[in-house]
Amino acid sequence: MTAQTNRTLSMIEEANIGFGTVRLNNPPTTFQAMQLPSMYYGLQSSYLTTRYRPYHDHGFTVTNANTRIYAAAAGPGNPLAQNAVAVNDHNVNGWNNYLHRTDDWLMFVLGVSLEDFQAQISTIIDRATKQSTQAFLQNNPANNAPHSSVVYIESGELQGTFWGLKYGGWGAGVQFQYYPFCIRDYVIPAVNIPNIYNNGRLDQTALYNEFMNGRAAAGHYHRGHALCSKEGLKRFYSVNVVNVQNALQAAPALPDIATKNLFSRLQTLGSSVQRVNFPALGYNNQVITPANALFSLADVQNNPAGFNLVAPLNAGQAAAAQFNAIANMIANFEE
Repeated sequence: MTAQTNRTLSMIEEANIGFGTVRLNNPPTTFQAMQLPSMYYGLQSSYLTTRYRPYHDHGFTVTNANTRIYAAAAGPGNPLAQNAVAVNDHNVNGWNNYLHRTDDWLMFVLGVSLEDFQAQISTIIDRATKQSTQAFLQNNPANNAPHSSVVYIESGELQGTFWGLKYGGWGAGVQFQYYPFCIRDYVIPAVNIPNIYNNGRLDQTALYNEFMNGRAAAGHYHRGHALCSKEGLKRFYSVNVVNVQNALQAAPALPDIATKNLFSRLQTLGSSVQRVNFPALGYNNQVITPANALFSLADVQNNPAGFNLVAPLNAGQAAAAQFNAIANMIANFEE
């Protein structure tokens, strides 16, 4: 075992997880089974953050640590689309500048650091309506409410997710349907970060203005999946089981993959240098480094024989083979 010294990767440990994101089926009533939710990490007393993306069409990767500002937006379609919304704040009654709305979305800003994420998410959960998954699904779509509202799911399959409903209903989509809050983020110049604090504490109005004003200058605007609290993220990994056999029809049959066996292994990338061997893709004791994608979906589609598949591939075969390869790589990480 070789100790991890990479500045970005050493950030990866469970204590440094600020939040995660999960993929939802459409309509958004269940989690997609074949996924390894992304995790967003920060460091105490630092403005550097990184995204750990274990399973994605473009492959397994960890982004380079950078200074980024994060928000979560809810609404039909593509809420808070890139550079498309004017700074048009309508603070939601009773939320004291934490929750903002237009006709098209609700949003709250999470900030730039691990401490910001922890404080903002704690406040949002405290002010939100708490429901079980079962109760939430029974009431979505809902009737119009006297104010725009946030629901936090505290138990069941959707635990850890946040949902929003705008007072008066949405202009598009299902008028009174709750939609999940999804992550929006971009790189922020480090010199701008002091603008969002007042005597060391987050200034909610300044935080909102900084996020909204900086979007156009950012150039690239990352649109992530549904926001999930750390508690919900851990629950998903602990209970989720993925059946890859139905898609692959491998012989001998491949067992189901329990993601509970992968969560702690994923964290070992922060403490130990991890290597991967997969000769069909030229991975020969290859060290995992930031911004280097491994096992993309295109890798499977372009080289099915390397994954013991025969072209043409059936629907779902490539994705299942990719997932299986990534899960096996993680399962073999050294502790």
